[in-house]
Amino acid sequence: MLSEYLNYIQENNNIETITFPKDEWNSVKRRLNEGKKVHSIRVDKEYGKYKLGQIYKTEWGQLVKVIGIKRLKSINEYLYFNELTPEQSEYLKNKNKLEHITIKKE
Repeated sequence: MLSEYLNYIQENNNIETITFPKDEWNSVKRRLNEGKKVHSIRVDKEYGKYKLGQIYKTEWGQLVKVIGIKRLKSINEYLYFNELTPEQSEYLKNKNKLEHITIKKE
């Protein structure tokens, strides 16, 4: 029943899209297809946009579910801070609204 509902929503474009930088698409797809979680930092207009338990569609059409949301006071609180590139950490260090979301393939 759930799969029929998801198919209906997807076919009728009633499902919101979650975006990722194009240079991250392959790694996000790979992790999702391997059954792994994907962690992402959201700032600015995307801060507070995604809701826990909600299903979204990626830009390549894959359905994902938000399974975790944590608001951060600083990028240093990010669980995977050491895995960020210098450019990413530099960009994020001056943001005052940071949200760590965790998604999985639906």
